[in-house]
Amino acid sequence: MTMTATPQPLQPKTTVTVVATRPLTDAQRDVLDQLYQPILGVAAYTLAVVLWRQVSLTPELQVSLNHSELLTLLNIGMNPLQEARYRLEATGLLQSYQNQPDRLPELIYELKSPVTSEMFFNDDLLSLLLLETVGERQFKRLKTHFLARPLNRSGWQNISRQFLDVFQLDGRLIAEPPKVIQTTKQELAEQEPAANTLPNAITTSTDFDFSLLVDILKRAYVDLDDIQKYRNVILNEHVLYDIDETEMASLIGEATDLVTNKLDINRLKTTIASQYRKRSLSEQTATPAQPQPVKQSAKKSRLTPQETALVEVANAFTPVTFLSKLHEEKHSDLVSGEQRIVEQLLDRGKLPVPVINILIYYILNDRGFSTLLQGPVDTTSNSWAERGVKTAEEAVIQIHEWHLEKAKPKQRKSYNRANGKRRNVKETLPDWAKEGYEPPKQSAQEVSDRNAEFKERLNRLKQRSKGDD
Repeated sequence: MTMTATPQPLQPKTTVTVVATRPLTDAQRDVLDQLYQPILGVAAYTLAVVLWRQVSLTPELQVSLNHSELLTLLNIGMNPLQEARYRLEATGLLQSYQNQPDRLPELIYELKSPVTSEMFFNDDLLSLLLLETVGERQFKRLKTHFLARPLNRSGWQNISRQFLDVFQLDGRLIAEPPKVIQTTKQELAEQEPAANTLPNAITTSTDFDFSLLVDILKRAYVDLDDIQKYRNVILNEHVLYDIDETEMASLIGEATDLVTNKLDINRLKTTIASQYRKRSLSEQTATPAQPQPVKQSAKKSRLTPQETALVEVANAFTPVTFLSKLHEEKHSDLVSGEQRIVEQLLDRGKLPVPVINILIYYILNDRGFSTLLQGPVDTTSNSWAERGVKTAEEAVIQIHEWHLEKAKPKQRKSYNRANGKRRNVKETLPDWAKEGYEPPKQSAQEVSDRNAEFKERLNRLKQRSKGDD
């Protein structure tokens, strides 16, 4: 059984090799500058440019250095550098790898080429983030910059020559190409896709039958080529909002042009937005299944009955539904920026859905924030990902550890008024946080009342979801 390596803390002396499989073209640099830069921010964009410049200095597109050299080139601190790296990873511009123990370099950064402008605008997450960052006016300017210029060809007669009208080739070689050409085609087919797929796109879903969706749409007036073209967008929407195959087919039908049978992907996203976001996403779960019982484990034994119920709810809802229901419980409104933060969490693929739900609960309940904020969410998600948190139960344990760390005694300095010298004053832990602490015994009636109150709140949450369907 192989063990997953625990990422080591990033230090200035940490060694890294930066590699790329192909140089950055002028067209890709234009996409990086115009489309990626606004969503990356200054530090992450500069890090991408610096890394590409470093690898371009060598013919093999590979360079080794220490992080201290990157800090000098970027003129920033270690924490901003790490946050910049996370942003490049999240947008598919960088893949980070940890080398074998006791081997140098300790890390490998593989640079990924930016996607084409067409793919960028067709990806719902990237285009939505760009729109929210730059605004509609600038978004339209960028779209116009990258769109092909339309030509009015009416009245033109095409007199262009075809390939074989000009070049003479042996017909036998065309029918059976030489082995070197066949080998080259095979190698190109087997290599990793470079610029025709989104690095972070969701390509599979364990509970969504894409073949069933296609079969349903075969009976409708929908261009099936468009369904395959926008497969990743459709799966993204399913994962975010738990839309089943039948409902997705209906939504696609609403977003399809009745004359051309072409799917308007932007209209599909707008339709989903109006039905799932603006109405508190009440229709995204069609009578959610009963929460599955949490498997017995050593970690679960540390959970209270209330926490066990929370884990069951986290396992039953999609992140956006869970966030919406929490806001309903707190009598507050879902903010549009929170939607984007949840989408980013899911797109990164570092945390499972139940863990994301517990993270949302942690930020809004334990940390006391009224809305999800990018900074606390990024810090927590990165920490949990590095610690290998994979289940809702493990996420609750992380919250336990946060509370215990917060309650640890802290030494504060005070002055002795008699001699003016400072002395250490050690603050003591509260009784409940001390090792071996046993809560005072309560009467059966008190325990029954407390459990009844919690069950009432939990039932209220479930009833709201059923009532929305």
